[in-house]
Amino acid sequence: MRLSQFTIFVPDFPSAGDYTVFNTFNQATIVVNQRVKDMLANFQGSVTEDNKKYIEAFKNLGFIVDENINESEELMDWYDKARSGKSAFRATILTTYDCNFACEYCVEEGVKKSLKMDEEHAKATVNWLINRLEEFGSNDVQLMFYGGEPLMNTHPIEYISSKIYEYSEKKGITFSFTITSNGSLLKPALVDRLVPYGLKSVKITIDGDKEAHDSKRPFKGGKGSYDTIIKNILQVADKVKVRIGTNVDLTNMGSVPSMLEHLEQLGLKDKIDLISFSPIVRIENEDGTSRLKRQLDCSLASNDKVLDNLTNLTWEAYNRGFKTLSKINFTICSMNRDGTSVVIDPVGRVYTCPAFVGREGFQTGDIYHPELFDKHDEFMNLEIPDECFKCAYMPMCGGGCRHVAYIRNGDVSKTICEKAHIQKAVVETLKMQILSEQGLMR
Repeated sequence: MRLSQFTIFVPDFPSAGDYTVFNTFNQATIVVNQRVKDMLANFQGSVTEDNKKYIEAFKNLGFIVDENINESEELMDWYDKARSGKSAFRATILTTYDCNFACEYCVEEGVKKSLKMDEEHAKATVNWLINRLEEFGSNDVQLMFYGGEPLMNTHPIEYISSKIYEYSEKKGITFSFTITSNGSLLKPALVDRLVPYGLKSVKITIDGDKEAHDSKRPFKGGKGSYDTIIKNILQVADKVKVRIGTNVDLTNMGSVPSMLEHLEQLGLKDKIDLISFSPIVRIENEDGTSRLKRQLDCSLASNDKVLDNLTNLTWEAYNRGFKTLSKINFTICSMNRDGTSVVIDPVGRVYTCPAFVGREGFQTGDIYHPELFDKHDEFMNLEIPDECFKCAYMPMCGGGCRHVAYIRNGDVSKTICEKAHIQKAVVETLKMQILSEQGLMR
C-alpha cells in the first residue's frame, strides 16, 4: 500500500498542532495530530501492530491505496464518464446583447448590440432544448438567462421557462433556472410571475460600496446604479434567493468591507444566499494597448496577489456571517463536456462557453440546424493532457480554463497549469467548509 496521490495536508488547522487531511478526489476529510499525520505522510507500505488500526481507517477513507491501483486511470475514467454523462443538461440563454450599463470591464465588449430574442427564436429555442433533452434522456435541466442585460427583454424568459417547466412536469424530470442580471430592472412582479415556473435564484453584481460601485458600473448615461440595485434587492429578497457577485481589482477591493457593512445594516445578510468575488484583470492587446476584463467565475485569478486579495475578501464576508463559496466542488469546463452545456444567443447561435458568445469563429452550430452541432467538435469535448490526471488538484481544476488559454495563447487547446493558485484556493475553501460543518473525525 502507499499514500494516495490525492491526499493533501493542511497544517495548523483547525487548531495549532492539528493537521487536516483531505482527499481531493473522494473529498474524505479528517483532522489528526502531528504523530498521526507523520504516520500517514511517511507511510512506506508496512503494517505494524502500532499503526494497524490507523492504516485500516486511512485505507477506508482513501488516503492510502493498494500499490497496484492506478489512480490516474481511475480519475481519467471518472472524468470521461462525468463529462459525457447526459443525465443533466445545462443551457445559458441570452435574451439580448443589449445592456443599459457601461461597465468598464465588460466581458462582452465588442459584441454588445441592440439585438433581442424575438418570439420566433424563443419558440425555436424551446423546440431545440426539448429535442436535446429527448435525445440525451436527461432527467435534470438547468437554464440560466443571461445577456447583455436579460431583463431588458423578459418575454423570452417567461415563455421559455414556462414551456420547459410544462415539459418537465409531464416527463417527471427536475427543472430550475436562474437569472444573472445587473439588478437595475429586477421587480417584484416579475419575480412573482417566474417563481412558479422554477426560478431558483437571481445573481446580481455589486462592486463595492456606493462610490466604488457607481464608478465601475454606471448606467449608460453616467448615473450611478448602486441605489437602484439596493432598492430592488430589498423588494425581492423575501421572494427569491439573491446571490451577489463582486468583481474586484486594486481600485475597489478596499471598499468591500463597507459594502458588507451596508448590506448588514439593511438586514440583508441572512437573505443573501451567496456572495462571491471574481477578479478584474488587465488584458494586453496586440497593438500594445490594454483593457480591463472580468474573468468568468469558473476561471481562477491569474496571479498570487489577486488570488490573495480574493481570499481575504472571502474570509471577510465569511467572518461577518455571509454565505460564501465554502464548498469544494468538482469542475468540468463546459468546453470539455460532450454537448451537455451550451450557450444560445438571441438569434439561435450555439456556443459552448459564455466567454466566446458573439465571437467570430467560436459558434458550434445553431438551433435551426441541430444536425450540424456535434460536427463542430473543436469547441467541445476537448482533450486534456494525460499529465493533468497525475495531479492531486485535477478534480477541482478540470484541466484548465479554455478562455484563459485563448487569452494568453490564442488557442483554446493550450491550457495553462495554475496548480499553485488552485492549491491555495482549495486549502482556503476547505478551511471554510470545515468551519461550517460538524462531526469531523479526530
